[in-house]
Amino acid sequence: MNINALREIIENHEHLLVERAQSMGLEEQSVRAAALIVDDRGYDALVGRQIWVFDNAVRPLIEDVSCDGYQGLFGEDQNECPNILEDDDLVECYQNESFLCEACQGNANSDSAARDSFMRE
Repeated sequence: MNINALREIIENHEHLLVERAQSMGLEEQSVRAAALIVDDRGYDALVGRQIWVFDNAVRPLIEDVSCDGYQGLFGEDQNECPNILEDDDLVECYQNESFLCEACQGNANSDSAARDSFMRE
């Protein structure tokens, strides 16, 4: 479980907790509370329904997060990437609001460099 990513969400991206609650038909406050309890006291401090709420609404935001895939420079079809983001990169992904694995980020960087080179010519 990526506690640093959880803390980043709580401090800077709380709207994601609200969106998860709404999409699952849950009380926003119960999702926030579960996240705060785990951040403050750990997962073992959750009781009853809080465990279910955390496991289903919050955990998917901080564990086994999928790469969004990379859409090419000219808007071709989105690459369906099967990769899971590395835990070490997840906080940065939230900070940059870009959920690309190393391979897709490499493709994006390569396309960006090619575009810049083309524009200079």
